[in-house]
Amino acid sequence: MSLGVLKGFFERLREASSAAPATPDEKAGVAAKPAPVLGCTPATPEIRKVEIQSANDAALDPDRWCWPHDPSPDAALNGGEIALFEVRARLFRNQGLSADVAETVADKLVRRDREGDGRVSCAECSYGRDWACPGGRPLPLAMMHRCAAMRPALD
Repeated sequence: MSLGVLKGFFERLREASSAAPATPDEKAGVAAKPAPVLGCTPATPEIRKVEIQSANDAALDPDRWCWPHDPSPDAALNGGEIALFEVRARLFRNQGLSADVAETVADKLVRRDREGDGRVSCAECSYGRDWACPGGRPLPLAMMHRCAAMRPALD
């Protein structure tokens, strides 16, 4: 290959990659010819624009591999579940639970939310701050059960 051909190639590449989109809706990209292995020849006049996607592109869904897209019971938490998990774990630690127990209870609540289970944990109740139900019974903070007196500490 001659030096002139290489210079021309790099010049066209630089122009194509630095070209800004004409409109805000148009994506930046590089013009490319189909490869000969696909049945096209280098003389094929068809040139198409190859889009360049960034990892920060808004079109990419960061939760695409998380629940509910992955229906398995151990699917990764999506962004909303992570945020709620962190808020719950912090609430439970503020109520006096150890970090391990707080995260265990918060994880049980994520699974409960996914399954549509009607049970609650005393750790998520506003009575949990007093460590006792209105009737004076001690709270089983890490246990899931049904409770008519439940008053959510988080709205």
